[in-house]
Amino acid sequence: MPILSAIMAMIFFSEKFMFYHILGACFIITGILLSNKRVKNA
Repeated sequence: MPILSAIMAMIFFSEKFMFYHILGACFIITGILLSNKRVKNA
C-alpha cells in the first residue's frame, strides 16, 4: 500500500521521485520476502 500511494502521489500531485522512495520500497519488499520465506524444521 505505501508503494502504491507513493506512485499515485507522483502521478497525481507531480511529486518528485526521491532516494527515500527507493529506500522505502526496498525495505517493504524485503520485509514481504522475509515474512513469506519458508523455514525448514531441523
